[in-house]
Order: sequence, then C-alpha cells, then structure tokens
Amino acid sequence: MKVTKNNFVLILTVAVIIFLGIFAYFFSNSDISFKQEIAKLKTQSSSNEVGSIEQDILGTDLSNLDKELSEIEKEIEAAY
Repeated sequence: MKVTKNNFVLILTVAVIIFLGIFAYFFSNSDISFKQEIAKLKTQSSSNEVGSIEQDILGTDLSNLDKELSEIEKEIEAAY
C-alpha cells in the first residue's frame, strides 16, 4: 500500500487530535480534585468560636497542596 501525501496528512491529523484528546482528559481530571479542595476552603464557617474554627481546621485537607510543586521540580530537573 502506497501512502500518498493526502493520506499522510489525514493520518497525522487524526493522530494529533487523538493525542490532544488524551492530553486534555488527563489534565482535566487532575484539575477537578484541586478545584474541589479550593471549594472546601471557601466553605468554611464564618463563626469565630473555638469549636467552629477547630471543625474547619480538622475538615481541611492540605496534604496534596504541594503536589504540583513537586511535579514542576521534576520537569525542571528533567530539562537539565
């Protein structure tokens, strides 16, 4: 089977569209959990009583806060 210029352009276009779709899917899923954590931070109680503040602190999960920073550091190290 001989690949003509038109077939090559078509195959390349399909491959790029598939790659962009996969790329968008993976980055949109990681962004959802980040947005959910930000939403939780914004829904804290407006009360200034100790009990309310304590509940807000216990309900806030900051364990993944620096996840993006470690990924950026890996990309920088890989570039050098």
